[in-house]
Amino acid sequence: MKYSIVLLTVIVTSTIAKQPLFTNKKEIIERGGNVTQITDDWHYTPAPFAFKQEPEWFCKISGAYVLELENASIYSHHGIVLCDKQIYQDSLWAWSPLYKSPHDIFPLPSIEYCDKTVATIALEGWNNYYHWMTEILPRIHLLQQTNAKYDLLYIAPLNYHYQKDTLELLGVNLEKIIIAEPKTHIQPKKLIFPSQTARSCVIPLWVIEFLQNTLLKNYEVKDGKKRIFISREDSSIRHIINEDEVFTVLEPFGFEKVYMEQLPVIEQAQLIRESEYIVGTHGAGMTNILFAQKGTIVIELLQELVDECFCDLCRTAELEYHGIKTERIPNLSQEHIDVRYRNTFIDIDHFKKDLMTLFKGLILK
Repeated sequence: MKYSIVLLTVIVTSTIAKQPLFTNKKEIIERGGNVTQITDDWHYTPAPFAFKQEPEWFCKISGAYVLELENASIYSHHGIVLCDKQIYQDSLWAWSPLYKSPHDIFPLPSIEYCDKTVATIALEGWNNYYHWMTEILPRIHLLQQTNAKYDLLYIAPLNYHYQKDTLELLGVNLEKIIIAEPKTHIQPKKLIFPSQTARSCVIPLWVIEFLQNTLLKNYEVKDGKKRIFISREDSSIRHIINEDEVFTVLEPFGFEKVYMEQLPVIEQAQLIRESEYIVGTHGAGMTNILFAQKGTIVIELLQELVDECFCDLCRTAELEYHGIKTERIPNLSQEHIDVRYRNTFIDIDHFKKDLMTLFKGLILK
């Protein structure tokens, strides 16, 4: 996207003055920033999860808001906001390495001054379907809620069809965007910052309702009795090594194997809406359970790194959740690979027993 800028060289040294490296919303408001609160603060109550317990601090969630400020810049495809050379803490992703090593951001590239009002939705995690759907798209909704007026939208690279498709569904003009690169650093005339929707991997109800209203608008359920198994066969990480055996157990009950990444986003949403049973391996494809009807039964095949986000999503969306732990195989444990990416294995005998308990009364098809 071409836009009119005046390029000035700004010398930034790696030695920053003694002022704190982070700033927060309260301090920004004191400096004249204008904030519109959209949702209230809330105390998030995690669903009972047998494998992990969240600390108290994790459950305190700030409400969403939209902030307007001047004399601020946006840096990189991660959308880091800086005010007087201080990092605006709310612009960082939950797992940003800058929390531990904030000096790593310096020295900053030269600033490109832009005589436009720019809104930003760039955020680390942008390249993942789950984070795109639940953390980035809802920030556009916040802009719409405040009827924010901006000339350009600052956004991370659009590498996948679902990114462009969902932006267009939300009415975003793709000719009026700034595609941010790792070294992009601009200072607009005015910056509009919609906050993060909650905490990464914690999805409030309003996000679920917003996505359902957007992607399932006017959609009427035809049958609602589908039974689907969401495959990770085509994924490069976290395979169920014996996925074919797993599906062989499910198939007699009328399950069909689906590959979410092969479907347009709207078709993914509709397929989930039509399903009464959903079985899937922990991964981005399971994001779509947020489109399910209340009461839908969700069975997650958990990986070695147990992540509670889909369990919690089910509780918020009023779905019935069940988690089945996978097993490690000593000679295939992949110790050299990060635990988040390792392949795992399903003990078929245990799997059958678990399913017989869950499928009590379910008729073979």
